[in-house]
Amino acid sequence: MLSETNKYVKHRKRTRADNVRMSLQERITELFKDSPDKKPIQLAKFAKISRASVSAWMSGSTKTISGDNAFAVARFFGVNPEWVQNGKGKKQLQEMDRVVAYYPPTDIAPNAEWLGHIEGWDSSTPLGDDEVELPFFKEVEISAGGGRFHVQENNGPKLRFLKSTLKKHGVAIDSAACVRAVGDSMEPVIRDGCTVGIDTSKQNIKDGDIYAIDHDGHLRIKRLYRLPVGIIRINSYNPDYPDEFYNESEGFMRVIGRVFWYSVLL
Repeated sequence: MLSETNKYVKHRKRTRADNVRMSLQERITELFKDSPDKKPIQLAKFAKISRASVSAWMSGSTKTISGDNAFAVARFFGVNPEWVQNGKGKKQLQEMDRVVAYYPPTDIAPNAEWLGHIEGWDSSTPLGDDEVELPFFKEVEISAGGGRFHVQENNGPKLRFLKSTLKKHGVAIDSAACVRAVGDSMEPVIRDGCTVGIDTSKQNIKDGDIYAIDHDGHLRIKRLYRLPVGIIRINSYNPDYPDEFYNESEGFMRVIGRVFWYSVLL
């Protein structure tokens, strides 16, 4: 009779385990019980949270756990993050799950932002209230005489930008235009044939920024650095092109404007 009673009690315990999810307090406590070598302070450091947060889970004063913290706890103990967060599924991951499971690293910040969909347009599409068209000069001629450069538009297309975006980055709309970069000296950043936006109102050199320059009658896109005693260092991204050094007083080089944008299809 006692044996039958024990079987009934065990059956009831199994039924409860199958139908009633463990609380967060029970789940966290069980994880530490299964891994006696791991300590709450170690979990707090690993998950980049306070020791008090771990204590709140274990004491039951905090009833829920965020997704990020659940992933961190799961990584720390090597278990199923869904089980950690809400008690669903099996605690232990199957071998295949261990291969495909993705635990977002808690110490890596996102490096992209969703801006929206791309909308198609052509020259007949009306400009939006926040849009402006910048000229795209397909042919560029530079004259060394008189320190001036001339551009020929060649009926090229216009490129559209948001006024708010240009304003945010300090671009003078009336002084901005786009040209085509030629050559491989600025690769892999600015590739041969990509389009470059230039703000001709920005001619003061800020070390490391990219500029369009009139260099003895040649239009060039380069990084510039201002050195002592009037020396300008001209730098290319491509390491195959050595740095060049010129004295401003010689008059062979003039800054046309600062590059504020470039675009290239991969």
